[in-house]
This record gives sequence, structure tokens and C-alpha cells, in this order.
Amino acid sequence: MDRTQIPLSAEQHQRLGEEAQRRGVSFASLLHSLIDDPLDQQEQSPAVDPLTALIGIGEGTGKAIGRHHNRHLYER
Repeated sequence: MDRTQIPLSAEQHQRLGEEAQRRGVSFASLLHSLIDDPLDQQEQSPAVDPLTALIGIGEGTGKAIGRHHNRHLYER
């Protein structure tokens, strides 16, 4: 395991210590979870939904096509 030193303000240190105590974990364990949890979530979900790019690309009459959407999408 690598060791890293980062400067914290007195307030940051106190808040982290209080949060670690509230959760019943060590200071180091709290810091590890504060780093790992958001990074794990980023890896699991894409930052931008690729389907978002499809919004607004089509033109239409406003007629509902949901029931036969494949016909409208794939037939010419």
C-alpha cells in the first residue's frame, strides 16, 4: 500500500474525525471509502447516457408510433 500525505485544514480534519466516529470506522477507513465509493460508481454508470444524443434528431407529425415503432424505425 502506498502512503500519501495531504494537508487538511483543522476544520476538515475535525469533520472527518467526527464522521469516522459517527460511522464507527477508523479515520483511514473513512478516507478510503470516500475515495473508492464515488470512483466505483463512476465506473459502473456512463457519465452521459448514449441515448441522449438521439433526442430531437427526428421529425414527425406528432402521431403516436409506439405500438409499431420497429416499422417506423427500420422500414423505408
